[in-house]
Amino acid sequence: ECFDFLPIKKMDGILVSEFDGYSIDDIGLLKNDVLGLKELAKLKAMINIVKREYGKEISIEGVASSKLDDKKTFEILAKGLTQFVFQFGSSGMTRFLVEMKPNHINDLIAATSLFRPAALESGSAEKYNDCKHGIVAPTYLWGTHEILKDTYGVLAYQEQLAQMAREIGGFSIAEGVRLVKLISKKKTDKIHEMKDKFMEGAKKNGCPEDDAVKIWDMIESGGSYLFNRSHATAYSVTSYIGAYLKANYPMAFYTVSLEWADDDEIAGLITEMDMASEATIVPPHINVSGGKIVADYENSKIYWSLSRVKMVGEVSLRRILNDREILGEYTSLKNFVERMFVKRLTEDRVTKLRYIEGSVKLHTGEFFETGWDARRFLETKSMVYALMALDGVQFTEEQKKYLDVIDKENATGVTSETVRNLIFSGCFDELEGIDAVSERWVLMNEASEVGGFKLTPDIFPEDLVHRHYFWSTKQIELSGVGSVDFKRIYDNSKEKTKLKGRGLYMDLHNITEPENDGKRIICCAIVQAVEPFSYQDKKTGEEKYCCKLILSQNKSSTELVLWADVYETYKTTITPDVEGSILIGNCRVQYNDYQKENTLSAMSSSKIYIL
Repeated sequence: ECFDFLPIKKMDGILVSEFDGYSIDDIGLLKNDVLGLKELAKLKAMINIVKREYGKEISIEGVASSKLDDKKTFEILAKGLTQFVFQFGSSGMTRFLVEMKPNHINDLIAATSLFRPAALESGSAEKYNDCKHGIVAPTYLWGTHEILKDTYGVLAYQEQLAQMAREIGGFSIAEGVRLVKLISKKKTDKIHEMKDKFMEGAKKNGCPEDDAVKIWDMIESGGSYLFNRSHATAYSVTSYIGAYLKANYPMAFYTVSLEWADDDEIAGLITEMDMASEATIVPPHINVSGGKIVADYENSKIYWSLSRVKMVGEVSLRRILNDREILGEYTSLKNFVERMFVKRLTEDRVTKLRYIEGSVKLHTGEFFETGWDARRFLETKSMVYALMALDGVQFTEEQKKYLDVIDKENATGVTSETVRNLIFSGCFDELEGIDAVSERWVLMNEASEVGGFKLTPDIFPEDLVHRHYFWSTKQIELSGVGSVDFKRIYDNSKEKTKLKGRGLYMDLHNITEPENDGKRIICCAIVQAVEPFSYQDKKTGEEKYCCKLILSQNKSSTELVLWADVYETYKTTITPDVEGSILIGNCRVQYNDYQKENTLSAMSSSKIYIL
C-alpha cells in the first residue's frame, strides 16, 4: 500500500502525500502528471461540425494515426497562420515556425521541445533550423548519429540523453533515466560521480576520449533544458490535429475557436481568418444570431453572437430569443422595440383597439376564441398583447402561456442602452436594408421615438453622427467585431492636403513586409495607448523624453515611436487623453531589432494630427 512507503493524509476526501514530488522520486515511486486539457473538447466540437455539415467521418485518433503528412497543414504552419492552434499560437512560437518551415511531424515535436527559454538561450533552437535548411552541416560525434539524426545533431530530448548514456557510456536503462533526473535537478555532486562511470563505459565501447568528453559536456549542459520527447509528441500531435482542421475545414475551426476565444484573442483570429480562408465574420442579426456564434456553412458566413454585444445580459438575451422563437421573427426595428418595451402602448394604438373592440364584436371573437378579454389590453396597455391583436394574430396555447408570463413579470431586461448597442452593432442592418453604417443614425432616431428614450449629445456628438467611422468604431467597441475604412477617413480629411508629398498612404498590415523597411509613409489609425518613456543620453548624460504610441487599424496594430526631438513638439498634443482618437501623420517604417519586425518611427519632418 502507498502508506507503506510514505506518510499520507486525507484532505477533502482525497489521499495526499506529505512528501513533495522530488522526494517521491527519491524513494522509488512513480509520479505522474495528469493534465486536463480543454483543447480536446474544442477539437471534438470541430470534428462534430465536420461530420454534421460536410459528412466526413474523421476522428482525433484517425488523424493522429494516418494523416500526419497533410501538405496543407504544414503550409499554414510555415506561413505563420497559427492563431488558436494549441501551443503554437504565441507570437514567438509563430516566428519560430515561420523560420523553421516545418514539413514533418518531427519538426513540430522539436519545436515544442526547443522553443523554451533555456533551449533558446543555449542556441539549440537556432542550430536546428540552420541545419534543417542546410545553412550549417550537422555534426555527429562518435556513436550519436542514429540517436540525433532526427534532430540534425541537436540534443533536444531527455530520451536522447538517456540513450547516449546507455549506448555510449554503458549505463543501464534505470541509470540513464536517473542521470536525466539528476541533471534536471542540478544535483552537481551526484552528476560528477556518474561522469567517471560514463567515461569508463565509453572507453570500453571504443569511443575516442575526445569525443567522450564532448559528448559528456553535451549531456551535462543539455540536461538542464531538455524536454521529454513523449510529452512533446503528445502535445505536438494535438497541435497538428487543430492545424489539420484549420487547413481543411476552416469554417468548423473558426466557428469553434471564436466561440471559445477570450476577448483579446478575437482580433487576431478574425485577421487570420480573412487571410487564410473564405470564411467571413458578419455582424449579429436580430433574427439569426443567438447566445453563441451561428455559422452559415453553405455561404461561409459566421454571424456574431448577441451575447457578445455589451449590455445584452443573460436576462435580456433570454427574452429576445424566447420572444423570437415563440411569437415569431422580428419584422422590423419598430416591431422589436414595441415587443421589448412591454408597457409602452401609444395612444394611436389604444384608439385602434377601442375601435376594434367597440365597433365589431366579431373581431373579439376572431382574435380571442378561447375567451380572452380585449379590455385587458386597454387596462394593462401591454404592448405584446395589443400589437399582435391589432395584426390579427390568433394565439396558440404556447403563446398564451408565454404572454401570461411576460405580462406578470413586467420586465424584459432590455433597456434603451441595450437597444442602442444592438443598433450600433449592426443587428438590424439586414432587416432594415441598411447599406452604409452611417445610416444607423436613422434607425437610432426611429428607436428613440418608438421607445421613448433620448439621444444625448454626449453619446451622439453632432459633428460625428454622419461620419461612417463613428459608427464603425462604435460597432467594434460594443460588439468586438467590425471594420473601419481608414483609407476613406484619410481621403476625406483636410489633413490629406497638408501631407501631400510626404509619403504614400499605407495600411498597418502592410508595414511588416520586409521590402517596406525604410519607406516614408502616411498612416491613419486609432491611438490605443500613449506610453511616455525616457532614457539617458550616453554622450551628454541628459535625460531624453520620448513617447510610444500603440496604433491599431481594425485587426492590425503596431507602435509609433516619437523620439525626443519630435516629442518635444507634440508633448502637449499627444497625451493619454487622445487614446481612442484617430491619428493621421507621416513617419518612417523601421526594422525593430527587439521585436524582430518593422514598426514606425517619427522623423523630424513628421506632421501628426489628432482628429
